[in-house]
Amino acid sequence: MTMRILFLIIFFSFSAVAAQNVDILVNRFDKNLYNPKNLGLQKLTFEARIAGLTQSLKAKTIIENIHEIYFEVKWSNKTGFTLNVVGLPQGFKEIKYQLKMLLADKLYFFIPLKIKDTIKDYQGTAKKIDGKTHVTMIDTSNEKNISKVILVFDRRGRLNTIDSYALGYRTKTTMTLEKESWSRKKWVLNELLIENIQSNINSSTNYQVFYKKVGKFAFPETIDILTEVKTVVGKNSSESKVLGQVKSKITFSNFKSK
Repeated sequence: MTMRILFLIIFFSFSAVAAQNVDILVNRFDKNLYNPKNLGLQKLTFEARIAGLTQSLKAKTIIENIHEIYFEVKWSNKTGFTLNVVGLPQGFKEIKYQLKMLLADKLYFFIPLKIKDTIKDYQGTAKKIDGKTHVTMIDTSNEKNISKVILVFDRRGRLNTIDSYALGYRTKTTMTLEKESWSRKKWVLNELLIENIQSNINSSTNYQVFYKKVGKFAFPETIDILTEVKTVVGKNSSESKVLGQVKSKITFSNFKSK
């Protein structure tokens, strides 16, 4: 009985230390990722344009009086982002909503989500593998769609990959982070690759982000996007076949920050 109690004390103490180490690692990364909000940004407005969107909408709909389609974007540290579609006649709420969805998830390149907030309900442990720290986060409630998340940090504390596992598919996110002359010693997300792997089909989206210095901050000026779908033959086979590719570009302008 005494040995069992001692084992439980050691086990729970180790679990607490492991969880604490995970928290320290994740919090350190969130703190060191370039995020204008953490550097004093209070308000931001800008315009966003998706290449070819106006022509595509004119070709696919019978809406009259379509002008150049672009987005007016506002952000504040109290209310977050708001989006307005410019160039369409009054009404057409459903189409405007769908257009907003084309841009909405790209706004996280401006104000990144904190990793700690996305995994706060998971239980984590960390271990070293080949000089990198692998953090495994588990949904102990078995109620979430994503049951397991693996974060891989390099020796400098940069988050390299996020692997998310759900029933029947896996999503792998790979990040390229560097310190820039304007980034105040913070890591800047220059490239993001998101791969959705299901059975023998791999759909991926690659984002390359180019920044512009605006006052004491910097924001994305252009995002080049390549979406690709391919078949996967075996685990590490070079015989994969590309089924389709789509390239797109988003440009941002008329920044006003405070």
